[in-house]
Amino acid sequence: MAAAFAWFRWRGTRQRTWRGYVLLGGLIATTVNVLMFYGWFVYRLVVGAAPEVWRLKDQLGDIGLVAATAALVAAAVGKGSGRWSLALSGVAGFLFWPSYGFL
Repeated sequence: MAAAFAWFRWRGTRQRTWRGYVLLGGLIATTVNVLMFYGWFVYRLVVGAAPEVWRLKDQLGDIGLVAATAALVAAAVGKGSGRWSLALSGVAGFLFWPSYGFL
């Protein structure tokens, strides 16, 4: 939801500076992260708990962590009205890909 809200906020204030383009890059990165996670989740529901599913999650998680980092950097450096939503989406993006048990 934070990614969708960040897109909504950005839509009205398109900055034509390099910082505006950095924010756009962060929005794209967080959207890719969300799409990768939910694509993997649907794949897991269809295939089941096969070992290939978990290997795919590890590979997508590596890309997703880079995308979440890019979203946080873009929220810090970029300029526009969707920065706080993008930062929240970047932090939430890290929670998609834990490869360890924490409960």
